[in-house]
This record gives sequence, C-alpha cells and structure tokens, in this order.
Amino acid sequence: MNKMNKMNELKRGVVVFVLLAVLTGIEFAFALLEVSFILLGLIALAKAIAVLWYFMHLPRVFTPPSEGGHE
Repeated sequence: MNKMNKMNELKRGVVVFVLLAVLTGIEFAFALLEVSFILLGLIALAKAIAVLWYFMHLPRVFTPPSEGGHE
C-alpha cells in the first residue's frame, strides 16, 4: 500500500470515528430527553452500519477479487 492510500485510509478512519462519536452524543442527548425508542434504534442502526462498512470491510465482500494479486 503506498503512502497516499495510507493517508486516505487514515482520513476515512478519522471520519468514521468522528461520525460514531457524534452519533453517540446525539443518542445520549436523545436518551436524556426521553425521545422515542424508534429514533434511538435508528441511530444505533446507523452506527452499526458504519462499523460494518468500515471496520469489518464489508465492501470487500461485494467486489470481485483482483486478478493476479494476493488478498
């Protein structure tokens, strides 16, 4: 992996981290305000999708393997 790819991955990781932190803060505030469980569930679902997509590399499951490379 070249240096540019590593920087892009780092930036994407930071964005996902900030997204999860913001969603957690919103979720906490909504819980204190006793907002609907449905809304809290939707926020939790958004967080789960972000974790699956980035940290568990879900997009790789849906892309064909590259030819001639090792993965």
